[in-house]
Amino acid sequence: MQSNQIFRGFLLTLPVMIGVIPLGIIFGAQAVQAGFEPLSAILMPAINFAGGSEFAVIPLWSIAPPVLLIIATTFLINSRHLVMSAALAPYLEGQPLYRIALIYFFMCDETWALSLQEMTRLEEKTKAKPYLDLSFYFGIGVSLWITWLTSCSLGVFLGSISGDLSIYGFNMAMPATFIALCAAMWPLKRYKKDYTKLLPVITAALVSALVSLKLGSAYSVGLGVLAGLTTAFLQESLKRKK
Repeated sequence: MQSNQIFRGFLLTLPVMIGVIPLGIIFGAQAVQAGFEPLSAILMPAINFAGGSEFAVIPLWSIAPPVLLIIATTFLINSRHLVMSAALAPYLEGQPLYRIALIYFFMCDETWALSLQEMTRLEEKTKAKPYLDLSFYFGIGVSLWITWLTSCSLGVFLGSISGDLSIYGFNMAMPATFIALCAAMWPLKRYKKDYTKLLPVITAALVSALVSLKLGSAYSVGLGVLAGLTTAFLQESLKRKK
């Protein structure tokens, strides 16, 4: 591990933490108000480092029996990690299994986006496929994990002595963070005039929005990912035919 690369990853993560901290506080407060034991409300985000699925579990917790529904909902929302891990896999060649498992444990949306942005930048610069710098990656991932766990713990404490913290507008941190990440993932000059590459993104966004309105947020992520993948597959198939 190189300390300078760890620190560089940490510095790159600082702006993202502005969005992570209020989300963690909101989650911790909502979890204890929904009936979670304080220790359970802290351990869940520590083990399931995924954000969106944790929020989805809270309203389901009071449904009896909730186990199968919680498992299905968590799988649907976290299904985006299948696509994310596949995109990151080419940069992990030669890594032992235990290290890959650790890499994917810390792969939340923000860690993935910032790391893939770095890989794409290096690939553009060197014209060759780079490999993931583990010091840089863990500088991002561990920083976000500690920030998320600390802010959730703070939310657990505040939630036990206060009311609903979401009335203060903290929930806006989630869409704001993802909008910023989407903007950061579009830095390459070669893509700026190729608007067809936006079609899978637009399709996924529209399907996610419509499904969220009709069926609820539990299904929107998984079906949105499926719509985006299908669109990208059809685009690539048409290109190869031409």
